[in-house]
Amino acid sequence: MATKYRVYNELSEEEKAQITTEKQWRKRGYCPVENEGELMYCNRSWSEAAYFRADQVRRMSEMELTLIRRRQKKKTGNIAGSERK
Repeated sequence: MATKYRVYNELSEEEKAQITTEKQWRKRGYCPVENEGELMYCNRSWSEAAYFRADQVRRMSEMELTLIRRRQKKKTGNIAGSERK
């Protein structure tokens, strides 16, 4: 059966090592430069995500990071990385 998008779990280990989802990049403090990512199925459950290579993202500015932290604090009542152990 032909699928609309490629399936991440069917990629080679080399290909998987070169791409990451937009959400994973954002957690690391990066955002896409433009919408050049590739839409793929994450697995066989057919959920979709945009995947980007390192050359398709840029480091977020302090202002962007601050806005994300504020949104997360509003949503969860906690800032990422400040959880007590």
